[in-house]
Amino acid sequence: MSVNPVDRVSPYPPVPHRDDSAGFARRRETSPEAALARQRARPSPETPAPGAGRPLPPEIAFLAAHGAPLVMLQYGATLARRQGARADAVLIAEGMISEERFYRILATELRVPYLETPPALEPSASLERDVARGYARLAEEPRGLRWLFAPRGEEIARLVGVTRSSAGRPLFAIAAPSIFEAALRRSSARRLAESAAYSVERVAPDLAARRALRGGAPTAFVLANLALLAAWLSPASTLSMSVSTLLALLFLANIGLRLYVCSMRGRAGEAAPALEERDLPLYSIVVALYDEAGVIPQLTGALDAIDYPHAKLDVKFVVECDDAETTAALRAARLRPGWEIIVAPPGEPRTKPRALNVATPFLRGSLVAVFDAEDLPEPNQLRDAAALFAAADETLACLQASLFIHNHRRSWATAMFCIDYAVLFDVFNKGASAVGLPFFLGGSSNHFRGIG
Repeated sequence: MSVNPVDRVSPYPPVPHRDDSAGFARRRETSPEAALARQRARPSPETPAPGAGRPLPPEIAFLAAHGAPLVMLQYGATLARRQGARADAVLIAEGMISEERFYRILATELRVPYLETPPALEPSASLERDVARGYARLAEEPRGLRWLFAPRGEEIARLVGVTRSSAGRPLFAIAAPSIFEAALRRSSARRLAESAAYSVERVAPDLAARRALRGGAPTAFVLANLALLAAWLSPASTLSMSVSTLLALLFLANIGLRLYVCSMRGRAGEAAPALEERDLPLYSIVVALYDEAGVIPQLTGALDAIDYPHAKLDVKFVVECDDAETTAALRAARLRPGWEIIVAPPGEPRTKPRALNVATPFLRGSLVAVFDAEDLPEPNQLRDAAALFAAADETLACLQASLFIHNHRRSWATAMFCIDYAVLFDVFNKGASAVGLPFFLGGSSNHFRGIG
């Protein structure tokens, strides 16, 4: 986040702001000497906290001056060093302080307003850029404000330092990142809907189905199959026998290929060495939902059981704008801090890929996992995937986890489904991967390298 182009001084009178730091118990000073002693004892980015061998990270040090317990801040700083994460992210993700309270206190520290509802922003030319830098221009200028900031990590310390050194009143307000991103989505809803539906045509036009169907290939394919079917049903025995022989050979070749690939399953690569906790990357999880209110408790429980540092998890649930029941179920589930509900703007087609594209500009992880509502991922799946990506070169773009039907004892149909999935994911796909052949993804439990 660069603060150079952001105006810092306003000719307007100061905006009254509310001190929301009262959530922490604070001691009452009994004398001027006691107040002075406490002021000297306050931690700063340059001063170690009492009883600690290291200074508090600058992104959380300002909390001490607003009554935050030093023990909590020191614990958060220690956990952040161990996990290789930002200290502010650790405090929020571990529930030591809510996101709203953290950013209210930051606004109090900066002496600027805190916005608790998404304001109107200027339409974004690049959502990815605005999300990454953490600020955007307000569409209007209420009380002289021109910018909305939602800083993270070192940008918090930078913003605090710049504001303290400014000669006049800052021209920005503070919002929590979830409020900031909701404001971005609202102000750029039309652009987001269009990008989600047609981004493939701009990025890789040759892969877009709509453009591919415009050529003569689909017509030629249909005509060739009709001709083959007509020849097979032809009363001419020689022609019919020739086509039958050709189809039989193709069928046998397919069986032979599958048997060969299955025999190669044993050559599948071994698991990569586990990564240290501080080396684990930031991981985004995206779940596209539609009419899935009934499985929300199961889904949130499964995601909560994942063994991964909470501060390094970025979880997004994408719901359609008319699916009020699923949205209500998610809100009632009391999601963990950092888990966000994204409501997709109206648009067509109403598909899972479009929903995933809606979430893409707001993903912060260097690795991305896609799950379905009914998935119950293994707790160590993300750690295993991160280790495999770290051990592989840049050509590895995607990992497919093995899918297993967990209600296989329910009926004959679910048992057959279980056998089919076991053969496909545990035998065929592993063999195809071992010999370098392409195979279809399952559409869920896919892990990708992030765009950034």
